[in-house]
Amino acid sequence: MSKGKIKLGYIHPDPDYWNKPFRVEKETWANYGGMIYMQNKDVWIVANSIFPNITEQVNVILKEFERGLK
Repeated sequence: MSKGKIKLGYIHPDPDYWNKPFRVEKETWANYGGMIYMQNKDVWIVANSIFPNITEQVNVILKEFERGLK
């Protein structure tokens, strides 16, 4: 979400990585997926407090996906 300005853990070494279309969206989804996989409620709470709209949209998408599986 910082387009590579904040480096926590893995970084993308290609300097043009963030110039490609939809990179922020893809990375946002990947990071939320990681949070869900790790099942760490504290991380989810922090993400929700910083990015409430994104967290809400992720929840909506996942609920719709889950409904499609039933």
